[in-house]
Amino acid sequence: MSDEIQESHIFFTQGGANLSADAQVQLAVLVSVLDTSVLQRACLRLIGHSDSSGGDAANKALALKRAQAVAAALRDGLKDPSRIRVVESEGESRPLTGLEGTSAHNRRVEIQAKTCP
Repeated sequence: MSDEIQESHIFFTQGGANLSADAQVQLAVLVSVLDTSVLQRACLRLIGHSDSSGGDAANKALALKRAQAVAAALRDGLKDPSRIRVVESEGESRPLTGLEGTSAHNRRVEIQAKTCP
């Protein structure tokens, strides 16, 4: 798995939506980077994903809970929490390229940033 994927995703345990200690550290670092002058105008889109274990509806709901957990942690740390513009779920519909649908790496929240309008 590439460094870019590791840095732009928060990973979860099977069936879980709680942030691990590693995820909390990763999000704290992200908050500090987002509050630098270079990225202070970045808005975020958080996309929850799941592996293919379980049914489609349950996976979509779980992936949304994961995205909401990441959003809550970021809102607690950011100076301007309104920079989180989209929190959504794709469930199991978009596994990472080259991985089986059941791979643990598909249990993730993808973080995308772009300049706020």
